[in-house]
Amino acid sequence: RGRDEIGLLFAQLNRAAARLGRARAAIDADRARLEEIVAERTRALREANVRLAAIDTERRRFFADVGHELRTPLTVILAETELNLVADPAPQDARTAFATIRTRAQRLNRRIDDILRVARSETGQIELRCEPFDLGEAALGALDDVEGVARRRRVAITPLIGPRPAVQGDRDWTRQVVAGFLENAIRLSPEDGRIRLDLAHNAGGGAVLSVTDEGPGIAAAERERIFERFARGADQRGNGFGVGLALARWVVERQSGRIEVRSPAPRPVGPDARGPGAEFRLCLPPACDRAAGPRKGGAT
Repeated sequence: RGRDEIGLLFAQLNRAAARLGRARAAIDADRARLEEIVAERTRALREANVRLAAIDTERRRFFADVGHELRTPLTVILAETELNLVADPAPQDARTAFATIRTRAQRLNRRIDDILRVARSETGQIELRCEPFDLGEAALGALDDVEGVARRRRVAITPLIGPRPAVQGDRDWTRQVVAGFLENAIRLSPEDGRIRLDLAHNAGGGAVLSVTDEGPGIAAAERERIFERFARGADQRGNGFGVGLALARWVVERQSGRIEVRSPAPRPVGPDARGPGAEFRLCLPPACDRAAGPRKGGAT
């Protein structure tokens, strides 16, 4: 209590201690509030996780139910086509029609299997196979897929398939990608239009497949946007018979390949092409010496 130097020093220390005490009390109050907020958020997150788990369970059940509902008529269709194919005698036209129906039903059945695998997986991801396959065979299968669509629109598709290169990837998903390219080209071609399907060895190894149309082309600003999910360009590209362009790019890149788009088409379908057209190129690496197992990706 003295007013000498010692007394003034103690007074200063007491005031500093009081300030520190008040600061400590404020910190303790903030910490308590923070812990309360963390506890509230943790409870909310736990409740959200419970709700998400319930939603995921419902999603899996829904896909299982949808798969069952789709498989039932497909099973009947396949059985009927098999019976009619073995019927004797059967007109050749009818046998051809039933064979086509059987092939389409089998492919649809495989797509249902893909959907169910994604729905049942813990990660919700597509699994792609990584094995050598004949890209020419996949391209011709895609051409067969869209034949009816092209015939209805009176669009002629000219396949220019040279040596049948073996590439590495998933045969069935690649066929779906090529079918998507073709269906987009058909939809945007004028009536009595032409499409060219080219397949050749890539100079750097592997193979390059291109689909060229004589449609209205793609503006420079749209060339990347058409590959965005849920986006469609001004020319209405993006959702094909096989898979959409966003999923197509993902499938190809997961196979160490790439998709390129050029418009106007650098090599028109003919000297009298009725539009600037567009060219979609699919490049895949060469087949490896040994096959690998499935590859998981992030597409759902």
